[in-house]
Amino acid sequence: MKLLRRKWLSVAIASTTMVGVLGAGGVAAASSSSPVTIQYWTNDTNPVEAQIVSAFEKTHPDIKVQLTAYATADYLAAMATAASNRSLPDVFFEGLGDTLAHQYEDAGLVMNLTPYADQQHWASKFSPLSIKLLTYENKWWEEPLYNIALGIFYRKDIFAKLHISVPTTFAEFASDLAVIKKAGYTPMSVGGETYYLPMRFFDGLLQYYGKNSFYTALAERKVSWDSTPVIEAFTTLRQWTVDNYFTPGYLSIPDTQDNIQFFQGRAAMVLEGSFEDATINSAKQPMSDYGFFPFPEDENPDLLSTFSQGIMISSTTKHVQAALTFMEYYDSAANLKQFASTLTQPDALLGVPPPASQPNASAMAALINKEGVGYLPTDQILPTPLVNSFSKAQAADITGSMSPTATAQYLAKAVASYTGSWPWGNQPVP
Repeated sequence: MKLLRRKWLSVAIASTTMVGVLGAGGVAAASSSSPVTIQYWTNDTNPVEAQIVSAFEKTHPDIKVQLTAYATADYLAAMATAASNRSLPDVFFEGLGDTLAHQYEDAGLVMNLTPYADQQHWASKFSPLSIKLLTYENKWWEEPLYNIALGIFYRKDIFAKLHISVPTTFAEFASDLAVIKKAGYTPMSVGGETYYLPMRFFDGLLQYYGKNSFYTALAERKVSWDSTPVIEAFTTLRQWTVDNYFTPGYLSIPDTQDNIQFFQGRAAMVLEGSFEDATINSAKQPMSDYGFFPFPEDENPDLLSTFSQGIMISSTTKHVQAALTFMEYYDSAANLKQFASTLTQPDALLGVPPPASQPNASAMAALINKEGVGYLPTDQILPTPLVNSFSKAQAADITGSMSPTATAQYLAKAVASYTGSWPWGNQPVP
């Protein structure tokens, strides 16, 4: 995909300052005579996070890790406050995505890890996709952790009961939604209190109506948001809401409750990331009940929405060596394999494939392993201020307070009036 290929960035030359911190061996370690405590924040509330911290502290008694795990909405708010106060935690999970993370990089809030990356040969250790998406201005600002793909997870038992096959076309998918609803199930479970879960459906619809060529042009500001594919995507998103294909009242449901109906067998599908297998395992659900298929876009092949996540270190940390040690431990092959069943998959670290306990993540990994196969979520093709505009526009479309046409025009106006830097180049506004 052209959009992803634009983001290939080379690794910069190491600076003597970071090399001095790391020492000749390149692997940082805290001094056993000076025990330290570092803060680690994440928006992953999976119990595995505490297990990893506990395992780390047993092998590194000179470093204590204060773990704070937030729900995503609370995490974003806490990170925004900490960024404004320049008080980010020592180490934090960067699950925000490519363009959302740039605000920290541009403001000098996170450490430039390029010297460390050079010493540790990150360019040959991590997947091409994660390198493309997690390097910025020829520098490494975070250690790659996961390659995320998004798609439809479905209940095999409900599909079998209703004699529904996995859809391969958009028409089949739309027909299945009606059949599932008529049978008394919620077709798609959604927690839409924050914008990003409904946005995943908008993204898939935009891929269907505009195809990848339009999506790429939209990201690169070569076409206007006031375009037919955008209007059609918002029209269908609104219509599926009216038809109750989503959880009724989903705009008031927290994203953390996305899986409740799904796991209870009252909803047939969710649009989730490759981390869904980890959630299924953590919830002690039988994996045999769940399958995956790409959002049907009538493309060849149907592309998956993809992005990468990593670990960042605050530029103001007073414990650089301890922070680096914890980051390296977390992203090590040994740790990723030990907790593989309940960790997000697939890993960005080469040679560590998803375990057999995560078959759907394995299938998704196979689809995104080819270079450039995928498209970024909408909130990663827009600068952060415009993500807020999109969130308001999407909510207005879903509730019917704005028509799909008015919604598209609102976004086009917001983009036209935006004067900041553009993540994918500064093409003139159409």
